Amino acid sequence: MSNSSTWNLPSLATGRPLITVNQITYALRSGAVFSELENGDIVQVYQARRQKGVFQVKLGEKRWAASPKRVWAAKTAVHAPPSGKIHVTRTPVGERSLDDLLTLAFQGPVWIEAPDGDPVIFPQSARRRLSLKRWSHQDHPILVAKTFGELAAFMREQESLSQLLDQNEQTPFRAWQIATPTTAMDASSPGGN
Repeated sequence: MSNSSTWNLPSLATGRPLITVNQITYALRSGAVFSELENGDIVQVYQARRQKGVFQVKLGEKRWAASPKRVWAAKTAVHAPPSGKIHVTRTPVGERSLDDLLTLAFQGPVWIEAPDGDPVIFPQSARRRLSLKRWSHQDHPILVAKTFGELAAFMREQESLSQLLDQNEQTPFRAWQIATPTTAMDASSPGGN
């Protein structure tokens, strides 16, 4: 059960968020752009447009997806599409203790999402820290902490963030989701997409 290819995927945690058609157009000039679709698939984006007020991204020949969940540019140039199909699976944090959640956060590529998908907690493996960020302002963390307990304490001090937490001190992130990207080899097409 090796997930070595998962570590190389262009994750939103290491990317630069893009939220407008112009941002995507400029980012495509210098590197690859990726999107997470509503069904959890991560695909490479080749163009963006707004048609009849609906934001759309082009995924390949004549294939468009409306209202993608997130779009980001790889910080380092990636010239080939990811090998295989990348999918994000979300599972509830539920009754996991803060210690269990911390262990899980640093075991592999994951991020933790608020119930509505924003804000997002990105584990920073190199520094063993947790960074709470808003998707549209991903480069600027709201809070940084060493543990989920410390992060919850900081969040409770801010009215706008405290409402995202459960009242139970042992499981304050109960309603949040653990997002886990995985790669499955796609045998139907040699290029992976």
